[in-house]
Amino acid sequence: MLYAGFWRRAVALLVDLVVLTPITVALFAAEGLSRPAAITSYLLDAGLAAAYPVYFLSRWGQTIGKWVAGIKVLRLDGGPLSPAHVWRRSSVDIVLMVVYLVVIIYTVATWTGPEWSSMNWFDRRKEITQRAPVLRIYEWMVQIWVNSELVVLLFNTKRRAVHDFIAGTIVLVVRSQASPQPRVSAT
Repeated sequence: MLYAGFWRRAVALLVDLVVLTPITVALFAAEGLSRPAAITSYLLDAGLAAAYPVYFLSRWGQTIGKWVAGIKVLRLDGGPLSPAHVWRRSSVDIVLMVVYLVVIIYTVATWTGPEWSSMNWFDRRKEITQRAPVLRIYEWMVQIWVNSELVVLLFNTKRRAVHDFIAGTIVLVVRSQASPQPRVSAT
C-alpha cells in the first residue's frame, strides 16, 4: 500500500478549492448586498464547505480533488467508508465552522455601524474583526488545528492526519501520477 503524503493531499485540496471558487465568489458578491444577504451567504458557504467533502467521501471515498490527485480515503482495513467515518473525519472542521458562523452571524445581525452595502469587502472584514475580537481566538484555533494536522501527517508512517486518527481512516494512492512507460516490442 502506498500512503498519500503531503504533496498529493495538497494538490487535492488545491483542486477542490478551484472547484468551489466560482460558488464562493458568487456568495461573496451576494454578501455585499445587505446584512440578510450576508447572513444567507455565510450559511450557504459554510453548508457547501461541509457538504462537499461529506457527500463525495460518502459516495466515492474521493472528492474531485482527491480523484485528480489519484488518492482515496478508506477505512483502516482498506474497506469503503461508512457515513460515520466521513462525519467523524469532518467533525473538527464542522465544529470550527459552526463556531465561526455563530460569531459572524451574531456580529452581522447586531450591526449598528455604517451602511453594510456601502462598504467594500475589506472594510466589512475590518469592521467585523474589530466588533468581534473573539474571531482572533477562532483564527488561533484554526491555526493550531491546521498545524497539528500537518505535523501528525508528516511524522507517522501511514501519513495519517489527525482527522484520519479520529475517523479510523487512511488515504491511499490509487493510481500513479507518473505516465506509463511504453512497451518495447521484441520484433
